[in-house]
Amino acid sequence: YRSEVKEGDIDAFYAAGYEGTIYPVLNLALTVTDSKNSLGLQSSYFSNAIYVKESLGTMVVDESFLERQFGALNYLAVAREQRPYGLIITDYLADTILMTNSNYKGKGYHNIVGDYLPESCYYDSIYVNAILDTGYKDTNAALMDKIKDGSLKTTSDYYQDSDFITFTSQIYQSLGYSYSTNPDFLSVAHLTRDYGSAGKAVFNGSSVLTSRTFYEISFQPCEVYPGFGDGRVIMSYHYYNEIYGTTYDASNLDEFVPHTITMTSYRHEDVDGVDPLYTVELTIDKLSPTGNLFIIESGSFPEIEETIRKGAIYYTSLYFDGTKGVRAVLDTAEVLSYQNQSIAIEGIHTMTKAVDVFVPIFELIAIVLCIGVVFILVNFSTKMIRDKMHEIGILKALGTKNSSIGFIFGLQVALIGALTCILTTAGYYVFIDMANTVLLESLRRLVPSMIVPHLNFLVFEPRIAILNCISILALSAMALVAPLLRIRAIKPVKIIKTSE
Repeated sequence: YRSEVKEGDIDAFYAAGYEGTIYPVLNLALTVTDSKNSLGLQSSYFSNAIYVKESLGTMVVDESFLERQFGALNYLAVAREQRPYGLIITDYLADTILMTNSNYKGKGYHNIVGDYLPESCYYDSIYVNAILDTGYKDTNAALMDKIKDGSLKTTSDYYQDSDFITFTSQIYQSLGYSYSTNPDFLSVAHLTRDYGSAGKAVFNGSSVLTSRTFYEISFQPCEVYPGFGDGRVIMSYHYYNEIYGTTYDASNLDEFVPHTITMTSYRHEDVDGVDPLYTVELTIDKLSPTGNLFIIESGSFPEIEETIRKGAIYYTSLYFDGTKGVRAVLDTAEVLSYQNQSIAIEGIHTMTKAVDVFVPIFELIAIVLCIGVVFILVNFSTKMIRDKMHEIGILKALGTKNSSIGFIFGLQVALIGALTCILTTAGYYVFIDMANTVLLESLRRLVPSMIVPHLNFLVFEPRIAILNCISILALSAMALVAPLLRIRAIKPVKIIKTSE
């Protein structure tokens, strides 16, 4: 989630052969507790039994996607005002809030819609348009019963329970996301939050970007911090001393002389400092006696503030709604340095690589079979003509043309070829079906997931079956050529005498 989805990535997946729909996901997480942008990557993602610390990000979708995931759309609570930057959240996330967020314990769904306030984030509110009914409790009734009767006590109990594993897969597949059906959501996503951290900055043009040269900055009303006055820019004296080598402390801050500095700002996720959002000169008005703060008064630099806020929210992942062409997705993802966040996809990737191991073996078998087919057909044609040599001599003696004789034997060989085509096509289809069954059963043992039953590792391709039949008929014709050329060279009398 620290990397932005680059322009052209989505097109690259389609160009590689993916045939489903790709939905982008922003790094805009619905924070429940005081967790910040773990987006499911932390081992302590669950804060309470089956409930998470925050959503997996916000996915921009259409209503048909929600219908495919959750059936007929039913909203349990809807805000009075629908805002373009508002989020649609699942009842699972809403229950997560009611169960674990101290601001909402004992309240209902109607208290969540509208301005929602995460726990321990007083200045960080989010707007919720609606809460979507997913029926997750009914579809996971066995797990809910285990939780009620207390049969799952420890973390280990949960992680080893098959029903919990299946439920976790559902979280990563649909339940754990917040959604927006606004196709232009990215352009207004930064307005979702009333207050957010404004990124990090480097001062004095430092080119050595380490954790010690990055400093957190934020835009806030200065009156939020009593005693700071109405200065436009305030910096912690701890930061200031570290940057400029001074020795300010709480006793001599009144000696500070305001002066202009150069500041370059980056996104939080730009850990290498390769993509600055802007560089600006501004004046430090005061030093702060407490905290590690660099505060710019809200409204002092509206263009810069807007740039930072927009720069902090962007597409960080892609959701593939379908499995047709999943192999193209896996190969392209590897080339583009994407990683998957699905246990099922990890198993699928492993299985496809295992199938790859057998490709050279299949190719060798195909070559051997082709040679075998040619050998059998040539022997069949030769034996058939040798056994009918007497009849051929009589026909030639009666004036039958070679082409007519060739047609008779060619028709027999063609019938054999046609029968071979039917048998090989049927065998091809049966083999594909049996091989997929074996592979899927193996994968199900590794990964209990809803996605597995809809996959085909090996696919029956009519084009390959047609090419196979053409090859068989061509080999049959080639196998007939040599014996027929021998017939043309032999005189009828000799054939008849040979037979006698």
